[in-house]
Amino acid sequence: MTELLDSFVVSIVNLRLGKHTYDFNCDEAFFKEYNYSLVKSGNLKCRLELEKQREILFTLALFVEGTLELACDTCLDLGNYPINEKYNLILKLVDSSQLENNKVEDDLIVMPIDTHQIDLKPFFFEMITLSIPMKVTCELINKECNPEMLKYLLNKSSDSTDKTNDSNDPRWDILNKLK
Repeated sequence: MTELLDSFVVSIVNLRLGKHTYDFNCDEAFFKEYNYSLVKSGNLKCRLELEKQREILFTLALFVEGTLELACDTCLDLGNYPINEKYNLILKLVDSSQLENNKVEDDLIVMPIDTHQIDLKPFFFEMITLSIPMKVTCELINKECNPEMLKYLLNKSSDSTDKTNDSNDPRWDILNKLK
């Protein structure tokens, strides 16, 4: 059974043992909630496959597929970047006295035993953000760089090198003599 939910909050209380599947949509409204997001828009389908193994132990498989609207780092043109990611988490419910004693791990979420629901929005957001390459180029977003912007950058670059060559900094005179 698959449920399409507007909210990323999933109730974990009263779930039967076994697998449960939930579908979510990530669009512009999703990214607006994060002020400093690298992504401002996208069209993503998110899926959670939650398996309740015991009353206090759950496995979560998060899937994200779709496109993000990203700006090229060189020419600033927008384009669509496809992503298809999967991330596994384990949710463990523990007594509040044991909360501090659990070691922190990347794929383990420890919550109080009286937790009734889990908000998955931060986990999906982190997963999406980590899927963005360090340097976004037009090649990655299936475009060609804007030739006007490249020409402008080339002109600005040559202007700055001309200015540095024209100015004579006395600190460099000693080093130039070593040539």
